[in-house]
Amino acid sequence: MPQVRVQARFNLAPGDGTQVAVNTFHFTTTDLTFDLAAVSCLTAVNAFYTTPPAGVTQALGAQMADNVNRAFELRAYDMSVPPPRVPTVQASTLPLALNTGSHLPQEVACCLSYVGSPPVTGRRRGRIFVPGVSEGWMTTGSPTAVPLLNLAANQETDVLVRAAKALRDSPLAEWCIRSLATGAAVYIPIVGGYVDAEPDTQRRRGLQRGAPRLPIPA
Repeated sequence: MPQVRVQARFNLAPGDGTQVAVNTFHFTTTDLTFDLAAVSCLTAVNAFYTTPPAGVTQALGAQMADNVNRAFELRAYDMSVPPPRVPTVQASTLPLALNTGSHLPQEVACCLSYVGSPPVTGRRRGRIFVPGVSEGWMTTGSPTAVPLLNLAANQETDVLVRAAKALRDSPLAEWCIRSLATGAAVYIPIVGGYVDAEPDTQRRRGLQRGAPRLPIPA
């Protein structure tokens, strides 16, 4: 049974490759070879970002602000072979951004937490950080309330949890948590999860070079 890691890699503006947001998924499949399994897993993750899940009309990728470049990359790795692993690479494109001109920092992310089958321990949990959060994802702050991610139906967070359900239920591959608690890799099927109203921070690969600075006057 092939064991596959898929990375979804997004360039954040200015798109020079130095600001990359990465999400990692693990799968097991019934495909007979890694080449077949890679196709199944890449297709499932691509649909997570680009295909509207049941009950809504827009894909998750359309909700991600336009400071996330529409072109993104998927990489599949055969986890049954030792490093260094050579990935199978697939280019893809996010739908046109519905949220434009965001004023939020690029590090602000929506966090999807997920859990494996019981018993639920720290090694049976995982997270996906969705970049491209904009004002459209947030409730309005006030003197008595802080701005939070809007968890109401038909909001961006609702699209995310529906996309996660579609990925969990995909017939192409089984979305799992990869645990090394016993020393050997164990794949635990994901059974549930949630989006918290608190925004989180997307960890990025690389830093922007030459960012503008505003010095204190002499």
